[in-house]
Amino acid sequence: MDLRVGTIKSMVHSNFTIDVKGKDTYRHRKAGASFVISLSRNETAFIRTNTHRQDLEEISRLFPEDTDVVVAEGLHDTGPGIFQLIACKDLEMLEETMRVRNIGENVVALSGLMANKLTEHSRYPIFNVMKDDELNILVEILIERIGL
Repeated sequence: MDLRVGTIKSMVHSNFTIDVKGKDTYRHRKAGASFVISLSRNETAFIRTNTHRQDLEEISRLFPEDTDVVVAEGLHDTGPGIFQLIACKDLEMLEETMRVRNIGENVVALSGLMANKLTEHSRYPIFNVMKDDELNILVEILIERIGL
């Protein structure tokens, strides 16, 4: 099965910007452009200053229409069709992580550094996504859950 997959890298604690001082895109925005598209032979980047941290619904307008699955890291969105993989350093952090990140009912599995030490949990399967065999099993579970 060939799926069109997109990803989102959320950087909630970062001031990262692709638009750095001295570059043309930066000058375009400083000159008043409400958005800038950086277009090269190999990549296209859309740059816009946000007035607030956008949620998944707001940024979904940017997804190509033929997208089958979006894997998003670090978002707090919940709802129908959103399935969560929780990454934790250790089991002690799990409860706090779930509370702080507004984790809903759609948790599929656990992963992260905890998967280096633990292989099972009373409520969720644990996967070490750095191991191909475990990653493949997780992907199969997600495809089944999504209904593809």
